[in-house]
Amino acid sequence: MVFGAAAGHNTSYTATRPCARYVEHKLELDGIRAAAEKMQRQLDDTHKQLAAEVAKRFTLEEAGARARLEAGRAGELAAQLAAERSDRIKLEKEYLELQGRAFAAPGSAMAEVRQLREELFGARRERALGEAREADLRREMAALRRQVGG
Repeated sequence: MVFGAAAGHNTSYTATRPCARYVEHKLELDGIRAAAEKMQRQLDDTHKQLAAEVAKRFTLEEAGARARLEAGRAGELAAQLAAERSDRIKLEKEYLELQGRAFAAPGSAMAEVRQLREELFGARRERALGEAREADLRREMAALRRQVGG
């Protein structure tokens, strides 16, 4: 059997045709590789976005939990402040009552006046302590409100 030009076949066709298929396949393969690389980049970008969103969600959940705790603490402080106010009002009433008794006492009751004066000074001390506690609680509530609000 004779092959190629000796047999009368066109050798240029058989020589160039496989080369053209190679080029076609190489171009297809390069296209597939480029598409795969593009998809990989998109996948990496999507993965980074997902990781960022998860981190953001955890941060927001922690901030929400912290805000709920601080709100609970603010409620406790508000109740404590109300109790301190009622104590202060009670002490003021007691003070006025003692002061009224002291001014109404006759001259022969000086010993009672001294005792009432001591009670009065004690009530004033308690009132001052109550007001100081109230001021401390107000400052702490204001700080908590700033934390919760800001």
